[in-house]
Amino acid sequence: MKSSLEHACKFLLLIAIAIVGFQIQPTLFPDKVESNKGIPAPHTEPETKTEIVEETPNSKIRPHGMASKADLPELPEIEPEPKKPDTAHKPKKISPLDSAILTLVGKDALSTTEIKKDAELIERACYYGEWDKYRAMLARSLTEAFKKSESRLGRSGNNNRYDNLWREPRYYTALLRWKMLNTFPDKVTQQTKTLPGSTAMMKWILANDSALEEIALTIHQNDNKDEVFKFLSKVWTNKKFTYKEEEFNQGDQNDIEKIVPKYFNLALACAVVFDKKVAYKNPTSESSFVDPMFRYHWYRKKSEGGLLEGDIHKASAKDLTFVVCSPVSTEELEWALRKYRSARRKNIGKAFSDVEYLMERAVNGLNPYEEYTLPEILDKGGICGDQTYFCVNVARAAGIPAFGLSGITNSGGHAWASVKIDDDEWSTQIGRIGGVSKGKGNDPQTGEHITEQEVWHWSEPKVASRTNTIKIFRHLWLADFFTESYDTLQNNEAVKIAHNIGQEFPITWNRAYQVMLTQEELIASPALPDTLKVWKDFVKALKHEFRKNPRMASLAATIEDKHIFPHSDIADVRRELARLRRRNTRNASEQADLMTSSLRREAELILQTSEDDHEQALEEIHNLYTRALRDYGGSISGFKEMISYYFSLMKDDETRAKPAVRTIELAFNRVVDTGSDDWFRKKTEVGIHRQIAKMYREVGEEKRATNMEKRLDRDMKNAKRKAL
Repeated sequence: MKSSLEHACKFLLLIAIAIVGFQIQPTLFPDKVESNKGIPAPHTEPETKTEIVEETPNSKIRPHGMASKADLPELPEIEPEPKKPDTAHKPKKISPLDSAILTLVGKDALSTTEIKKDAELIERACYYGEWDKYRAMLARSLTEAFKKSESRLGRSGNNNRYDNLWREPRYYTALLRWKMLNTFPDKVTQQTKTLPGSTAMMKWILANDSALEEIALTIHQNDNKDEVFKFLSKVWTNKKFTYKEEEFNQGDQNDIEKIVPKYFNLALACAVVFDKKVAYKNPTSESSFVDPMFRYHWYRKKSEGGLLEGDIHKASAKDLTFVVCSPVSTEELEWALRKYRSARRKNIGKAFSDVEYLMERAVNGLNPYEEYTLPEILDKGGICGDQTYFCVNVARAAGIPAFGLSGITNSGGHAWASVKIDDDEWSTQIGRIGGVSKGKGNDPQTGEHITEQEVWHWSEPKVASRTNTIKIFRHLWLADFFTESYDTLQNNEAVKIAHNIGQEFPITWNRAYQVMLTQEELIASPALPDTLKVWKDFVKALKHEFRKNPRMASLAATIEDKHIFPHSDIADVRRELARLRRRNTRNASEQADLMTSSLRREAELILQTSEDDHEQALEEIHNLYTRALRDYGGSISGFKEMISYYFSLMKDDETRAKPAVRTIELAFNRVVDTGSDDWFRKKTEVGIHRQIAKMYREVGEEKRATNMEKRLDRDMKNAKRKAL
């Protein structure tokens, strides 16, 4: 009986186990779910980022005991978290330049630690091209050093105010570095990452104050900074250079440490002149353009061989721009150097007169040249332009700065040479004749005009002094830094000192004027007597400083027109302009264009202040020019400018047009017409007379104009016959 009961219990237990197994079968046997269509699929847990299951070989098998879907509560779906970028292994790069500050003043500034830190920061900037960060670091360091030194500054307004700063060598070097890096755009200096030679070049420049000063004094805002940087870097690569089968070897490490730095100013001059292509004057040359690297090497080789008259390794980069720029072939430079090697620097102007004057070229426009080379010009002769070209390039071949000038003289157009005949002296007397007005040449670096009066200014002792120039410009560079750091007070102080100690420099007057424009009391109430007095005193001092060279005081006219004349009595203004003309006639008699511009300013003032009585204004202008043509008409260029403007005002007035032309003709007969048979003077006088004939035609005097022109044609034929 007991045995039967035990069997029955076992049987029932097996049935129960079978029922339970049947209930959980989809979980235990997922591969057979499809065959059990009547049984719902079990619920699966959503995976989240917070649950991490260690994967094992059997991790895909779920444990026993999972409940059925019917037994589990409904759970909301959980959106998966968005994937975040993996930054764990990519930390943000932090440059030491972002927070570094150099100690620039005091004993610690020269410590081994600071010197080492400085070198490491420069190395970092070179390697990564982080010059923008390096410049910002310099700005922080300069600002911090200035704060520390502020208590040791001199009294405000004292010219020695910043002397304690200048006694801190590390401070001055940092200021120069900041100025240099402001000169080159960041995208240019960043090339130290990849450009051969650039790192060595930058390290050397940053360690040499004289090189930094030279860059600040030489590079112009319009220079191609990228080309300049690349050229200097190429110089520092120290590689062999071959041109037309001639090899130039910069040599070993000794050269990169001595020779290359020795000729840095030469390299800088070549860099700024040849940042654009310079074509040969001679169109038959093998190459259309001068090779800048070869030109640098040629001058360096000749200098090392002691073959140049000028000491180019001692000359400034700006002076050397007037040496390297010759638009001639190397063969011509070689010829000129051999031909004039024995000529002393002061006597190099003899080359001008060595070219025989060719009258047929002047009169008939004869072109005797096949190639227009220097030997050919000497052989066949030429006119003043050819003589100037020859002399200037002969001087340059010898390493002497030179360029050509041209202008209007009392005998017509003329060209002559400007040559630096000594270390501190420029001469514009080579080939020059009297009666010149507004002579000018071209800057080989910028292409801008250079007036003859600027050249005279370069030879002023204080302007020619390198020491004095640096003394002034370091204050202007300091002012530039204060401007960027928004320290208006210190900017004004630095400019004021530069102006006080450098009144021979027009730039200091311009900078002082810019400071005055920021002073509200001088702008808000321009008509107040006290305000006018400030402007008048400034202009008076400016004119007095440049009384012997009034063109350098051109800023005075700008200030008068903007800040003085509009608020002054017209009679007082006219008296002042008349006094200025008389003074300029005494001190600068050949600068006739200054007289004509003064007359024009006075005429415009008369028109502005007599708007209600135009007839009266024209009468006053007529009287003004009638006197002026008599007083200042002796200058050909001045006469031509005066009659052009005077006639332009009168020609549309029916009652004044013809009398105005008659006044001009009478003045011409009285002060211009000499009756000379000299070809050049006659040509000039006939040219002005033709201008008067054209005026007669414009006012309706056709017959008179025609008869005058016929007479002038006969005069020119006679003059040409006599000239030849």
